[in-house]
Amino acid sequence: MFSADEGADVGEDAETNVSPDYKQGDNKFTGRIVKVTINTEASKLSDADEKKLEEAGEVAAVTEE
Repeated sequence: MFSADEGADVGEDAETNVSPDYKQGDNKFTGRIVKVTINTEASKLSDADEKKLEEAGEVAAVTEE
């Protein structure tokens, strides 16, 4: 689930870690970021991921009610 206070952080994620490979709160990138590219094309999700996304949307809709 995605939190409303999570943003698109670059170089550090002070909230929920995006992968178990990174420690929460201790993941600051110490290198230099030269360029950030955001691709807005539709992603090609697997059938399993499409189903998870659909289920998450249903849960969010119920939560909003």
